[in-house]
Amino acid sequence: MEENKFAKKITGTRADIAAGVEISKVYGGYFSSKKNVEEFIRIGIEPIEKNLPKELVYLDYGGGEGILSEEVSNHLISKGHKVKAIVVDANPKYLEVAKGRGLFTELSNIQESKIKSANLITMRAVIHYNNQENQQGIFNKVFQTLTKGGYLVNQVSSGSKENCELRSAIVNIPSLGRAVSNEVYRWTSESDCIEMLKKAGFKENVLAGYAPKNDWSPEEQWDRFNKNKTEKARENKDEKELKDIKEKMEKYLKEANKLIESYTEKFSNSNLGVIKKDETYTINYTYPIIISRK
Repeated sequence: MEENKFAKKITGTRADIAAGVEISKVYGGYFSSKKNVEEFIRIGIEPIEKNLPKELVYLDYGGGEGILSEEVSNHLISKGHKVKAIVVDANPKYLEVAKGRGLFTELSNIQESKIKSANLITMRAVIHYNNQENQQGIFNKVFQTLTKGGYLVNQVSSGSKENCELRSAIVNIPSLGRAVSNEVYRWTSESDCIEMLKKAGFKENVLAGYAPKNDWSPEEQWDRFNKNKTEKARENKDEKELKDIKEKMEKYLKEANKLIESYTEKFSNSNLGVIKKDETYTINYTYPIIISRK
């Protein structure tokens, strides 16, 4: 189908579509929080606003439902700019919501976007949906698309190198059903992210500050990608399917907890961000906002 043309190429988008994920509701509604959007604007947009042209093209790569795009656009308009805001995403359901906000949209993965020129590009918790090769490709695409003097404002789901490695390993466990063979999620440390930006061509890269931090548990990851499947099995009273889901869940949680325990033992003096309460592990992580200028 045409609407799956781009989504099938992206592990994360394909998994979100298959699971019916509502991005505005995940992680306690982090991405729909007005406070969190305001912090993004305060840290990433306000410092560069005066350097942006009065008429500008603004792309929100992986912008989903357009929550961030709408507020960034409104902020710039309030400062006297004329803004053409375009949400670029491979999930057609998200883009329908974005259209309802009055935003332009393009159904595409980032690297195949047909939009050739922009003055401002934002990304918020996007890059980890890709393996290392694709991450570099995305930053290369951003650099090519920006006009000279244009800005990328990138909020990265990050943490220490060990924190990023651990979260990547947990989400790539096959029994979770989120990743497929040879396609991996990869969280990146601040230093790794900045190195890729430099390699793409960005000479000016500033860690502008931190958006509110967040956390998740292996159980939350399981619910995100298996809740709908479980509810349907219950509605259909499909005991065989329910048994199969339960077995997979137990296998995944056992593997995830074993991974966490091995990391806490190996990196006991590192900033892993792991907290144990009762029998559940939660992993805290940071959201640095990096401003890069072409």
